[in-house]
Amino acid sequence: MIKQHQFAFMKHSSTTIALIKAIDSWKMAIDNTEKVVCAFHDLRKAFDSIDHNILLQKLSKHLHGKEYEWFRSYLSERSQYVSCNGI
Repeated sequence: MIKQHQFAFMKHSSTTIALIKAIDSWKMAIDNTEKVVCAFHDLRKAFDSIDHNILLQKLSKHLHGKEYEWFRSYLSERSQYVSCNGI
């Protein structure tokens, strides 16, 4: 299941929109004299060589709620295909 804050996997959405939303939220936080902390993760190939069930079992000991569900959703029922010229 794709959540509203996952980008690049939904129609009319992209990583550019994700970046614009992130920068906008950072600017609003700074305007409200809040601190901005962020982390960037390149997940493109991070999970290709590990058993997803084992990883989720280990993550469940450290992550809860939305954070764990994001990883579970990301790793569950994934498929990949290549399309060339619409074929």
